[in-house]
Amino acid sequence: MRNRLYFMSVVVLLSAAFIIAEDQIGRDVATSDNELRTIHSLLTETLRNMGEHKSFEGTQELFEGTLVVFTKIMPKLAIFELEFGVQPKDINGWEEIENTAKDLLSEFRQFDGKKIHIYGDSLTAYCTLLELAGKQKKALQVLNSVNPDTPCGTWYATVLMPLELLKSAIYQRIGNYAESLKEQETAIVHSHVSFSFPDEDILYVRYAFLLSKNNRETEAILNYQRTVDLYPGTAGSRIARKALIERNALLEPAADRIDERYLKPDGDDKYAAILALAKHKFPTSAEIISARLNKAGFWERGRLIHALGILGDKAAISSLNTIVTTSDYHDDRINALALQRKIMLKIYK
Repeated sequence: MRNRLYFMSVVVLLSAAFIIAEDQIGRDVATSDNELRTIHSLLTETLRNMGEHKSFEGTQELFEGTLVVFTKIMPKLAIFELEFGVQPKDINGWEEIENTAKDLLSEFRQFDGKKIHIYGDSLTAYCTLLELAGKQKKALQVLNSVNPDTPCGTWYATVLMPLELLKSAIYQRIGNYAESLKEQETAIVHSHVSFSFPDEDILYVRYAFLLSKNNRETEAILNYQRTVDLYPGTAGSRIARKALIERNALLEPAADRIDERYLKPDGDDKYAAILALAKHKFPTSAEIISARLNKAGFWERGRLIHALGILGDKAAISSLNTIVTTSDYHDDRINALALQRKIMLKIYK
């Protein structure tokens, strides 16, 4: 009798687990379908706008403004496989997106060679359209042809970084994870000196995903953890947390670990770590941030002041007041005073 009850309990538990897993799969499929519908809606909106402004009144600004919608599409495509475990082209409804992209591409060609340039949204939009229309080889050919003619390393990185991220994403979506990782690593190097800033949570969660796809699992776990530690409340953090839980490797963010691991004097993650301490709102966040103010350089001090404002509790008020009354930098005093007032109004309203 006891063995029978035990067997029945196991069956019930397994059945429940199967139902939960099946329900999760159902939700993922439904959500991925919704995401594709959103992408299609954005493409349709752009197609309509381009139809209404065929001449664009001769202005680059209006043309670029119409294409800015692609800044919403590209992040969705970048994390699609990470979110749902499948490539977007394998979901029902992709053919409709491909056909709309082809229609939009035919409208786009009238500007080819006239208004497409590498410093705005037009080149990345054009190459994203090529990919969506099934012309991945052409998209990569265009992206690989760009070679900024400049002696300035920072400007060189600024131009190439978004193109490298797009190349990485295209390679990922055609299943070439080795080339995708190579482009992602180059983009990360360029991101450290670029004038523009990518969405860092997406940058590093995709890096972790691609490391795993290339059998570099130890590095993947470190970068998933980095995303959870440094970018709370973001899409990247949510995806990274899920990946670590699946690997039984999640470490909950902690102030002392962020301080020791990421707040190194010459570390690439120093500024992200300062803001992460504020966003996590650890009991010791204000203490760690305030302790760094006395020895911080100009750039770090600005971020520390901003972090105290994000922290937004009583513990930050005294540190901000010290900056207001003692700092030699006018901008620091103004920023600190504004943040101090904002916190006080929030606390004592």
